Amino acid sequence: MGGQSPDEPVDYGRQHRDMMREDLSPFSDEQIAALDDAHVSEAEYTAGYHRWVSCVDEAGFTLEELGRPSTKFDVGIPIEAVPVSDECYEREFSYIDMTWQVEHPPETELATWLSQCLEAEGLDGSGDEAILRDRVDAEGLDILTCIETYDGGE
Repeated sequence: MGGQSPDEPVDYGRQHRDMMREDLSPFSDEQIAALDDAHVSEAEYTAGYHRWVSCVDEAGFTLEELGRPSTKFDVGIPIEAVPVSDECYEREFSYIDMTWQVEHPPETELATWLSQCLEAEGLDGSGDEAILRDRVDAEGLDILTCIETYDGGE
């Protein structure tokens, strides 16, 4: 990230300002309002998702909703629905979804193991997988030992 420390927070304000310079005409008023503060709440994320699904449905197609196994919704898009889905996604959900995924990366098993390993050493176990990997390396811990110790013996 161009000299940015892994523990340094992403500048969401800069990303938001860049987005707001774009032509906003393709985006719904609801999506623009959700991004007004440069962050996306759970309610804004869920509402944007439902607007996208409804938009596709109103055009006569049905998305296969696969649930939410992590921090984001998973969806199957029938090939014939792709053009409509793309249009609806851009209008109702695209920037909300991108912002949400940056702010809420899915937790991986590896991140859980690394966090447990760090905490067992009395160290900070917070952060996403990349931050935790860097912290394990910086502390001189062996990543393979962490994995073997905290993967439940699998």
